[in-house]
Amino acid sequence: MKRMGLFVGVAMIAAAGLSDVQRQVRYLSTEGDDANDGLTERTPWRTLHKMSEALPQSGLGLLRRGDVFYGQLTIPAGLSPSSPTTIDAYGTGPSPEVCGYKIPKRDPGVWKQVGDKLWQIDLADHSLFDGNHETADGNVGFLLVDGRFFGEKSSYKKKQTPSKQWGFGDDYRHLTVWSEANPAVAAKDIRIAVKMHLLNPGSNTEVRNVVFRGTGSHGLSVTDPSHVRVSGCGFVEIGGSYLEPKPEWGGTRYGNGVQLWRGGSDVVVTNCAFADIYDVAFTMQGPKPLRSWEDVHVVDCAITNCTQCFEVWAKECSPGVGFRNCSFKRNRCIGTGQGWGYDVRPNKVCASPILMFMMDTEMCDIQIEGNYFENSRGSLVHKNPGGILQLPDTFVIKGNTIVGPTDRRVANRMWGKKTEAENAREAEIRKTNDFVER
Repeated sequence: MKRMGLFVGVAMIAAAGLSDVQRQVRYLSTEGDDANDGLTERTPWRTLHKMSEALPQSGLGLLRRGDVFYGQLTIPAGLSPSSPTTIDAYGTGPSPEVCGYKIPKRDPGVWKQVGDKLWQIDLADHSLFDGNHETADGNVGFLLVDGRFFGEKSSYKKKQTPSKQWGFGDDYRHLTVWSEANPAVAAKDIRIAVKMHLLNPGSNTEVRNVVFRGTGSHGLSVTDPSHVRVSGCGFVEIGGSYLEPKPEWGGTRYGNGVQLWRGGSDVVVTNCAFADIYDVAFTMQGPKPLRSWEDVHVVDCAITNCTQCFEVWAKECSPGVGFRNCSFKRNRCIGTGQGWGYDVRPNKVCASPILMFMMDTEMCDIQIEGNYFENSRGSLVHKNPGGILQLPDTFVIKGNTIVGPTDRRVANRMWGKKTEAENAREAEIRKTNDFVER
């Protein structure tokens, strides 16, 4: 399968507070060896596990451009904002990738026929596939077959059986696929996205020029971080696994590009690309947050074919806890709700660039400014029932360009008649933004 050529160029590895000479640098290459010292380009480590385990605090970890590293990357917390632990790229060529795909071997013997046109593989048996051997989790989000997404997942808990080509189901270990022929014969390239976060950064960390690809859960997920910088990165082909399987109905499918869970401060995501994500590109969310989301900014990013672009929700906040000085600015958002995630999700009404899931706080200081939204399937804003009806005055939406049919609504909710206050707020938003008929 042809790889996406994102972010080609030479890495810049300077970091505030520490010079290159002062920093402890470690190198990673697919031609390396974890028995090496990792100190030079000639003696690099080989695996993400080694980098996650042995990168010194406030060190600089460099991944070789053009390489694909399978598994997940955990970054130890840095000493301070001026002495962060940093991940970047070295060499020339396309950005290095951190990839979560399990890739079945091109051998018909790795698939066991378990019924009429039903084929099964054990995702805990690492001898059967290449790629990601770091997890035995078989909670599958989607299949990428010869470059095409297949996300139709049957519920194991409901005892459903796949019934069309590349439809699938799993019991959280064994993947069962419906195929006219043995999958090893029916396709040249099969990639299986399973439940695993690709990037887990601690506080006082920075990540630059790395693509995170191919997981059934989140690209980046972190709880209540302080000082995190993500720039020039890609978060692509993400989501679709079950979040919390429930016996009676199978569970909720999920998957976000970048998630700040239960708080976070001084977080900036800039010049990143998000594409083909089941849920939302960027979200700040969580019940009983440990503290506010404060000084969080998403700027100058490209977001394509995600079901939503920017989401906020908070539940059971303590007094004074909420969203303070957060923004979503100058981002280019194309095809919201037009990707594979929308096609297979049960809830079709929330395909909107801005998602207000619930807002159990009076503090909502957020600016949505200078963005470009084109070809969105739904309204500009979606407000979930039981969450929020009227957008707070401090939730500022202005100076954006929205390209689409003229009958696109500013905001919608799933049921009930809108109040006069809601209509007045939305009329104000329509005046302060540029709605352009396509």
